[in-house]
Amino acid sequence: MQDERTEKSYSDTLSRMGHSSLSMVKTAGYDAWYGNVLPEDKNAVIYDYGCGHGDFLEYLSLKGYKVISGGDINSECARVATERVRVPIDKIGEMKEFSKINRGKYDFINLKDIIEHIDKESLVEFLSDIRETLRPDGFIIVSCPQICGFTSLFTLYDDFTHKTLFTENSLKYVLNSAGYVRIEFIRPEIPFSLNPLKMISRMARFAWFQIIRLIYRMERPGERMPPIPGDRIACKAWRG
Repeated sequence: MQDERTEKSYSDTLSRMGHSSLSMVKTAGYDAWYGNVLPEDKNAVIYDYGCGHGDFLEYLSLKGYKVISGGDINSECARVATERVRVPIDKIGEMKEFSKINRGKYDFINLKDIIEHIDKESLVEFLSDIRETLRPDGFIIVSCPQICGFTSLFTLYDDFTHKTLFTENSLKYVLNSAGYVRIEFIRPEIPFSLNPLKMISRMARFAWFQIIRLIYRMERPGERMPPIPGDRIACKAWRG
């Protein structure tokens, strides 16, 4: 359990990292990762687990979703999110209790930047408990840092509470172990633009990923390479 000073310190860290406002850049990032995978039904029952300061909940509200709520284990984060986003926000306690109270309730649960904070020994059980809160056709979206990017180690150690990073293979392993029967990895959809700066950025991103792939080929000839280079990975997993 975190004490009040530790919770305040982590909440302040989120503020310094820009998690207290939904900027145009952040909205575009959510669009790239979530634009094609969110529920079609605007009345879908959605929960943002580990909502932080409420960025994603604000994004969902702007997108027209009506039955949204969230929660965080950090009391200070939950307080900030409650003041910022006018939707129900919980102070999350033990996962077993959360799972028991909300069994079969949600159409979609968002797990953004959550599982890298959980001990390996507890992760499968955590994901299994989350699965119990989904409706039969419900799903989760897991978004987390992966180890396959040049800046991945910085991402791992920049947040003192991070435990581990993932690859597509290791993420699929823990989700299968937790009982999820259908898993689809998400490829960010970056819209084409004739803006010269955005075109240059898009080409630079493509060239950089080719360099990363070349490094993997040189270091691991004939072996499996990461399907998506970079420091982030996301997937959609159904309860089944």
